[in-house]
Amino acid sequence: MNAEAALLLDDAAPPTVAALVERGDDERTVSPGWRMAERYLRLNTLPTAQKTAVVATLALLFHLVIPPVAALAFRAVPKLVDIAEFERLAAGWALALLAVALVSAATARSGREGRWTFYLFLFVYAAFEARLIEIFGAFRSPLMGVGPPLQVVLVGLVFDARAGWSAAACAGVLMVLLAAMEIAGTVPPPPGMIVVEGRAFLGWYLGIATLVIGMAGYVALLVQVVVTVRETQRRRLEAAHRHLASANAALERGASMLRRYVPAQLADQLFVERPMDPRQERRTVTVFFSDVEGFSAVTDRLEAEEIARLLSEYRSAMVHVAERYGGTVDKFIGDGMMVLFGVLGSAHDAADARRAVEMALSMQTQIAALGHRWHGEGIAVPFRVRMGINTGVATVGSFAAAGRLEYTAIGTQVNLAARIQQRCQAGRVLLSHATWALVQPAVPCTDVGEITVKGFHYPVRVYEACGVGGGTTVALRPAG
Repeated sequence: MNAEAALLLDDAAPPTVAALVERGDDERTVSPGWRMAERYLRLNTLPTAQKTAVVATLALLFHLVIPPVAALAFRAVPKLVDIAEFERLAAGWALALLAVALVSAATARSGREGRWTFYLFLFVYAAFEARLIEIFGAFRSPLMGVGPPLQVVLVGLVFDARAGWSAAACAGVLMVLLAAMEIAGTVPPPPGMIVVEGRAFLGWYLGIATLVIGMAGYVALLVQVVVTVRETQRRRLEAAHRHLASANAALERGASMLRRYVPAQLADQLFVERPMDPRQERRTVTVFFSDVEGFSAVTDRLEAEEIARLLSEYRSAMVHVAERYGGTVDKFIGDGMMVLFGVLGSAHDAADARRAVEMALSMQTQIAALGHRWHGEGIAVPFRVRMGINTGVATVGSFAAAGRLEYTAIGTQVNLAARIQQRCQAGRVLLSHATWALVQPAVPCTDVGEITVKGFHYPVRVYEACGVGGGTTVALRPAG
């Protein structure tokens, strides 16, 4: 992972409850605060109609509890308010909120955004609030100093900034309008109001109005600050996610490109797991070498473009077979290749050796199929491959050279596999005694006897893996 992706991950928001549960964390270990924040974030992303249904339902629950309690309190002071009128208002308010919740829920269920449902809720709520203000007086009741600011808070946090300012403006207009009506005498002042010569006292209104409207404006401003910060954080988080997605795409492209130059298993380990240990280790591995017999003669009979195509098809087919059997393609050496078993992950000597031999036999079959196909294309060249396999202890790890690392295996046992390949007949697979001991009797083999190989002062017993049928030689006419 590059530095940019790491920084983006560090700046990203903490995982949601759903993400924690998905990756295996127990939701009970997540704090209640995070669960509440998760619910709020989910509510904030809902369509407008669905949010209106939620808000109307919450308001309905409030009006089913508070008005009955308030009515009991008002009965203790019968001259303060008309109890029957207040109870009719509370019942009508609850029914209206229920209707708004049902209409909004139906709109949301139909899949529409339904922004008009918010204004329906605001209109219905304001109408009943106006009647409540008329009953209590515009500024005399504490409800008038608490209700509108709470309304602004709820709407601003659940909806957006425009909806919050709409709610604040509606509450302010209602209070100012009804206060003006009280001052003008159109609406009689409520009981207990300070009056002078039968009219409401203007100074009282100015003092209380400054306090209440100022409080409502201050709360509205705080809400807008919160909403603005929330939107800014959301945009930044979206931008971080876009950058992270771009970084992930770049990493995927890099991984795909890396797999073309290093073994696929090694690339996956570098990108997915912890970094490779730079140290080397001694471990038992099975080493496979192959080489095309007489490839120089083949190149003399074909054009360079044709040679490149045939070599590319041959290598692609061999890599596909090697990966199918779990081999690590270490390197290509001209027209030859080196494949390792048991170098990445846990070593299972017998299983690694058997997969290596089965891979070699499958490769010879694939090479025969390629030869027949090339024959049909008019390419008159013999294409036969020698293969040698040995199992033994080698030094495995990353080896530095001129500022770069190469992950490979070195040692006497690796050299022995290469020497056995050189003594093998084309189209066949030769095994060392160590490999034969691990794969027999699962893989039929023929004892070839002892051979002398360069660099070794003692004869080496080898065996031929059966099942290839001696390989395939295709004698064709020259192309063109």
